[in-house]
Amino acid sequence: MLKIFGPKVANRVRIPELNTGKYTEQLYQAKGVMENYLKDKHFKVNIADMDDKLMLVEAIADSEKDISAIFIRKNDEETPFLRKIYKTIEYFAKDPDINIKK
Repeated sequence: MLKIFGPKVANRVRIPELNTGKYTEQLYQAKGVMENYLKDKHFKVNIADMDDKLMLVEAIADSEKDISAIFIRKNDEETPFLRKIYKTIEYFAKDPDINIKK
């Protein structure tokens, strides 16, 4: 019997070890949602912890010629942390210099 499997989704979101526990937990829980959103996009996302207040979100085009980065303030009471991450990824998806079709 031949089993046919769907293509595996490439790892599009990279979350390195972060210093702050609650943000790390939130990012790992939301990673599946971000991976699903990025499966038909043409860039990867790296999320890095900069210090107590800032987080860096980088987008790297699949051609690896273009990189864009945005700093996000972690503890802003106006907007939830994950909402800022999602908005940043949506911004990268709309940017024609980063989301370049092959």
